[in-house]
Amino acid sequence: MNQSQHNRHATWSIVASEHKNLIIKDEGPWDTKLTITNDVEYVVDQLISGGYLGPGMRLFYFDSEDHLDEILIENGEFKDFRRVNLGSVSKKGGQDGE
Repeated sequence: MNQSQHNRHATWSIVASEHKNLIIKDEGPWDTKLTITNDVEYVVDQLISGGYLGPGMRLFYFDSEDHLDEILIENGEFKDFRRVNLGSVSKKGGQDGE
């Protein structure tokens, strides 16, 4: 990987880390940096190796359009994305009706 490719990695900030949940925000700038969505394997690797994301934690992120999604992780690696439906989450953090 050359230096210009390395500098294109996604940039993010940590919004919150509590109760086994980590929330990050895609910071861009997207004319020179990849989005979290397009660089997800690198982002997950950096969060795990940096000690921000541990076993059993869930990872959420605000994407480049400010949508909140979950990054599903299995065995320490990116598995899939899941759209978060904020209308189905109660103030206590569980699903409505729980």
